[in-house]
Amino acid sequence: APLEALHRFGLSCWHVSDHESAALWELYLPRGLGVAICSSIDRAQRAVSAAQRSISTIPVAYSDYSTLKLGLDAERLLAHKRREFAHEKEIRFIVSFRDDEIDYMAGFAEAEDELSHRAIAPGHPRPVIRGLRPTVSSDTTLSSRVAPDGVHIPTDVSQLVELVVMSPSV
Repeated sequence: APLEALHRFGLSCWHVSDHESAALWELYLPRGLGVAICSSIDRAQRAVSAAQRSISTIPVAYSDYSTLKLGLDAERLLAHKRREFAHEKEIRFIVSFRDDEIDYMAGFAEAEDELSHRAIAPGHPRPVIRGLRPTVSSDTTLSSRVAPDGVHIPTDVSQLVELVVMSPSV
């Protein structure tokens, strides 16, 4: 199923422009409480090169969904948004998760789904928590890299960051 296939990928979304957008600052940091990191595709690729992961870049296509038929290809779905979001000028870095990483993340979801309380009976209700399902992997770093929200890719920040920009409303 295409929606299940979407869980096989991790994304990092970036705005691409020669200048800052006041509209995006307002959208993402409405009170100016933050900074923007400026980089380039080459810098970002070099910054994650030590992770030895295949990370591809795709510009997002903004389309009229009333006429466009995307099909069921997960990677194609991840490269599109409705044209109403064209102001975002987005590029996405995409990594395919390994099977052991997907299993590990699914274990978090299963543990959360299976947290329940017993039916009312004598005594106090007790939560029933099942642990993470075992993951078969030779990767000893799995538990420190994989979290419920995705896989953490080691990144050389000194390679990634070209410039840090303050909010224009500060």
